[in-house]
Amino acid sequence: MGDPFGRWGSGPPRSEYEDRTPLRHSNSFARLTGKTIYNQRKDYGQALLKLQNDFQHHVEHLLTMPLERELRSAEDCLGRLRELEEQGRVWGQDVILEVRDQELVLSDVESK
Repeated sequence: MGDPFGRWGSGPPRSEYEDRTPLRHSNSFARLTGKTIYNQRKDYGQALLKLQNDFQHHVEHLLTMPLERELRSAEDCLGRLRELEEQGRVWGQDVILEVRDQELVLSDVESK
């Protein structure tokens, strides 16, 4: 009885397929080689990084606060922001939010 999946055949070694074609056909269905899968993942990752590096958006910066004993979460910071707003002590600053070298950067619109 023959091999239904073509594993025991006397075809060329796998390395010859990897260098010539991205798809390896075996009994009417295609299998991707390890090299092809690696290259697809690498290209996808680089495309995602390029999108992240091109990110830039105009925002209004309201508040910068160091986390300390009284401020431990985003909810604590929002509470503090509400208190300051009630006292009239909040004013926005127009800034550009961008990703630069995988870091978030706020740049003043007027000084840029």
